[in-house]
Amino acid sequence: MIRTQIQITEQQADMLKDMADRQAVSMAEIIRRAIDQFISSPSQVSDAEQRRRALSFVGRFSSGVNRQLQPLGVRKMIMGQRGRTVNPFARASRWMPRISVTTVSSVAVAHEVEAMGGRSIACLNSRDRNLLGLRRDLLTAAAYGVDQFLFVYGDRPSSGGRTSDLNVRRMIDDVRSFGAGPTFGADADFRVGATTGLRALPAWKAEADFLFVQISYDLGRLLEWRASIDVEAPVYAGVMVLASAAMARRIDAQIPDLGIPADLVARLEHDRDAGVVAACDQVAEIEASGAFAGVHLVPVSRYREVAAILEARQRERRSSPLS
Repeated sequence: MIRTQIQITEQQADMLKDMADRQAVSMAEIIRRAIDQFISSPSQVSDAEQRRRALSFVGRFSSGVNRQLQPLGVRKMIMGQRGRTVNPFARASRWMPRISVTTVSSVAVAHEVEAMGGRSIACLNSRDRNLLGLRRDLLTAAAYGVDQFLFVYGDRPSSGGRTSDLNVRRMIDDVRSFGAGPTFGADADFRVGATTGLRALPAWKAEADFLFVQISYDLGRLLEWRASIDVEAPVYAGVMVLASAAMARRIDAQIPDLGIPADLVARLEHDRDAGVVAACDQVAEIEASGAFAGVHLVPVSRYREVAAILEARQRERRSSPLS
């Protein structure tokens, strides 16, 4: 042990003494535990460790009830920019598992990911919750230490009906009011994001803490849209891996607005990795544009292949004499 001295406030001293009494340990032990927890928190570990942790989370959370994928897949990953570097598994990595019918609570999953040393965003939809349900989620999130949400409208339910009590705008408004009220005090500082298509941005969405943009394979259209909006919050472009030609054709028929290139579909007929390479190329193009804070990636089942390519390219860039 190394002996040292620190200065704390009277309020901190009172709280430490109370915690020590309740746990039957010394105040010094409480302080040592707090230091250990801080050092092991996601904000203090290296990028390499964050990448290792992020990869270890993949596939850990699912209901096991229905594994049929919706058109946009079930797992998402954010890749945020740190300076000019896009890193899919660094401190900005967040996982949002979603199952098409019965879901594991995203608040519970976010809590588990945080406990495993990652950082997370809980994705909540307005489809199957009323105001009471949303407030229950906020209280649970505050107790779990989950403070970031992505609010979405939600797909059409295949069983049961959609509640008409809430939409995304009302959910955001309630977080800004109830979520900032005396019930939570200083224990919760929620950040709320929303999704948007490549269209005019409503004023209420412009006030979100961050935005996820719909997936698009048309970079020109994506950049044109970004230039047309004026928001201070981080904006993340959507990138999705096409795992097969059949998947590409199915999604193109269901959502033609995504603009899937015909030549990419043709390449997928003969090369199952063509979709992975195309997604990594798109990430690089979006980064080079400087128009976005990063991307949110839907790797489907190809997350390890995507990570390997992006990591290899990053190493090459770092070792290049021109970098």
